[in-house]
Amino acid sequence: MLPDKMNWDEIRCLYEKAKACLHNPEKIKKWKEKPKDGWFYLWNAYYYAAAGDNENVDHRTYARILAMIAHELQFKIDDCDRYRKFLCPAVREYEKAIACGQEVNRKEYLDIKEECDFLDFQALHEEDTEENWKEIVSLIENGELMDEKSFQFHDSEAIYFQHTKTEAILKLAYYDLLAEFAFRDVCSIEIDTDPFVNWVLDFHCYKDWITGNLDFEAGAYHIICKGIVLQRIEEKKSSRIR
Repeated sequence: MLPDKMNWDEIRCLYEKAKACLHNPEKIKKWKEKPKDGWFYLWNAYYYAAAGDNENVDHRTYARILAMIAHELQFKIDDCDRYRKFLCPAVREYEKAIACGQEVNRKEYLDIKEECDFLDFQALHEEDTEENWKEIVSLIENGELMDEKSFQFHDSEAIYFQHTKTEAILKLAYYDLLAEFAFRDVCSIEIDTDPFVNWVLDFHCYKDWITGNLDFEAGAYHIICKGIVLQRIEEKKSSRIR
């Protein structure tokens, strides 16, 4: 039966056992991952760290526990939850550790801080705000036509898409408007859609702060590229049933 509380030496021991099961930093040839054991030790370390003495916290150990959970849960849970529950708290604990004089590996801290900052930047630029819309208009060549014609991505419908190895074309119908977007120097394309209900509900377009590439997502179409051109907006009789 597990105890109600553990001291920080015991919590640190749980963390080290989890690390030995989940990571192989020494590059041992015959090392084998033990995820079941690793998660047992890691979740217990997290539980006792969160329930521990608030006045005598080992901030560095707590930060490492949170960072390991965030790493292990990458691509397994929503980034928003990872950011809120583990990444941000890990950064705060690292900074508390530094402030109270604990020795913290600079790369260890900066890696988790950079990931946290990136997700913060991403969330900020994916909000539906007037400021973000102005940035979108500036990033898309001929983007001012969207304001002139009162075109909106939200509630538009993707009716045509094609691509080569380096370029792509996406046509979106919005009521009686048909907008054609050309993507130059395409880096990646992801599509996950039902063509019978191909409406655009979520949309964003921003410049990646690390690569400088444009990150464009309209409904089911996620395209990363070097440049986007609004080639034309034409008036077209709508066939949509509202």
